[in-house]
Amino acid sequence: MAQAAITGLWQWLHFGTASADTTIGVLGGGALPLNPDARSRMGAGGNIMRRGGVAQIGGNVTFDVTATNQALVAAGLRASYPRGALTEIYFAGGADQWGVKHDKAWVTQGSINYSQGQGLQASVTWGGLNYATNSGDTMGEESNLSIEDYEFVITIGGAEYGVTAATINFNNNCSFTSNANTKAAGSMRLPNTRRYGAEVVTVDFTTDIPIPQETLDLADDLLPNSIGAVLTGTNGTDTVIITLTDLQPNNEDFGFVDANTAVGWSYGFNGNSRDGSIDWSWTTEPAI
Repeated sequence: MAQAAITGLWQWLHFGTASADTTIGVLGGGALPLNPDARSRMGAGGNIMRRGGVAQIGGNVTFDVTATNQALVAAGLRASYPRGALTEIYFAGGADQWGVKHDKAWVTQGSINYSQGQGLQASVTWGGLNYATNSGDTMGEESNLSIEDYEFVITIGGAEYGVTAATINFNNNCSFTSNANTKAAGSMRLPNTRRYGAEVVTVDFTTDIPIPQETLDLADDLLPNSIGAVLTGTNGTDTVIITLTDLQPNNEDFGFVDANTAVGWSYGFNGNSRDGSIDWSWTTEPAI
């Protein structure tokens, strides 16, 4: 059957660590692009050579974090620092009559986001070495609870400052390339080499009240490199603890607003690429 015109009601995305067998849950956005690296070179006399290059395989997704999909966030964080392994992920997605799959993929970058009025969300981008078409499918049901903003306690340097927004960004500096080794027919243009460098982490907080200057020491002779923060959320069934360590402050901002707008203080931090700055812990209470 040919793919008909549809809405997002007929879209789906699955992932897994052995096969793409787990629903992504509540998907808020993303894409499944394929860049063929089209090459065009023109020479004397107007002669032209047009070929396909190394296919750039990957995708991205934004989702509400639950026990269903929290493993995808964890997969983006390496097992140890600075050179620990990343978890291999399988993806499949598309529409009811169309689909693609990405086996042998890895999370290249992502973000974890907390803000007032919504649950904990995450975004991940992945790249990989394998691409294939897939049959159409439907989205699996989300059966687990989110963790909402009012279910969080956030401390910075051991104290509470009324955090209204928090963003944790990480980049694994992954690249996917092709070398001159022997390749199988039908996969000549697929990448066959994965490289990744150091994980780079940045963190941003918005607070209702200022973090004391003596905590940040932004203008002191020695800029601190060991500030910590803990984000703890629980919905009665699941508990997530995001522990941030060895943070270095890189920014403080205080903006003026009109008389009816809430005032906020904004802070930025750099993570520690050598020893790692993010610890992700998710626990689910067993059913009674």
